[in-house]
Amino acid sequence: MVRLTDLAKAFIAPLIRPGDRVIDATLGNGQDSLFLARATGPTGQLFAFDIQPQALEISRQRLQAAGCLEQAQLILASHSQIDRFVRGKTIAAAMFNLGYLPGGDKQRITSAEHSLRGLAACSRLLAPGGGISLLAYPGHPGGEQEADAVQAWAEGLDPQHWQLELVQAQSENRQTRTQPPRLICLKHRP
Repeated sequence: MVRLTDLAKAFIAPLIRPGDRVIDATLGNGQDSLFLARATGPTGQLFAFDIQPQALEISRQRLQAAGCLEQAQLILASHSQIDRFVRGKTIAAAMFNLGYLPGGDKQRITSAEHSLRGLAACSRLLAPGGGISLLAYPGHPGGEQEADAVQAWAEGLDPQHWQLELVQAQSENRQTRTQPPRLICLKHRP
């Protein structure tokens, strides 16, 4: 079975070239940041956001161990503030993983309001031919509302300028009656 995180990387990988600017909107444990930093190479620039110092420290260590810390800017701020930190810079790609920090405080979650602001900022910064991947996890309190909101936003984009692909995991969790994770892939048409 293919994981949605692997599908997100497979979607983003061909859109990035060495030297590009990219965004990891939800740093977490740094897996996407490491993938993005390797894809852009030492001449690229990675902007990575999280509201938890623990996420920045874990990711800093992961990037440093891989020799990718130099091109990374780890930012202790919400992805709703992307405009403030990446002002006027074109990006090739952005990755979002909504929800909470794996292994962290499950009460500290992303919200529809902040995620929509972050997505809007990335859509304005994205170069033609670039892409955004977003993994939404409806299985926690507030997660389903956030997943529905970001999916509605993506579906509302002009199809002349945006290509949308939605992938949903196979089945609902029968014990909790929650919807499975969703992967939203957006490509800015050249």
